[in-house]
Amino acid sequence: MKSTSILIEKTNLFQSNNSSISLHSLISNNLLRKIVYQFIICFFMLFSSNIYAQESWDFKTDKQLHYGAGLVIGATVYTSAYSMGESPKKSFYIAMGATAFAGIAKEFMDEISYGGWSDADLGYTLLGGLTSAGSGYLVTKFIENRKRNRRIKLRRKLMI
Repeated sequence: MKSTSILIEKTNLFQSNNSSISLHSLISNNLLRKIVYQFIICFFMLFSSNIYAQESWDFKTDKQLHYGAGLVIGATVYTSAYSMGESPKKSFYIAMGATAFAGIAKEFMDEISYGGWSDADLGYTLLGGLTSAGSGYLVTKFIENRKRNRRIKLRRKLMI
């Protein structure tokens, strides 16, 4: 009898709207966004302190390939996320996350195969993703604002 009442209390706790925490409430409270920002800052602080003198940041063929891969990944993921109905801002975050994941995975595989983790390669991959996803975000916002302004002008003309 006692265990049944505890079970009923636990199920009521999860069913009540006031006490449940959903992903939507985390995003709306900006808690998730703050956690992501802190993770990104910590990540860059961790790896920026590990730059070796022999590592070259020159924009040679290998770095160009990493930049190009970041461009392709960022543009593809941004376009896919936006066409699936996500907002431009969320599409940007998804594209940057995918670019970061791909860059880290590639460098992790390099580290395992021949001990060649390169912060410069990861940096150029992220820069490529930032360029393409950022450009996509700016173009999308420009188009959305232009459409919105045209609708406002049309409404004003109809009211006159």
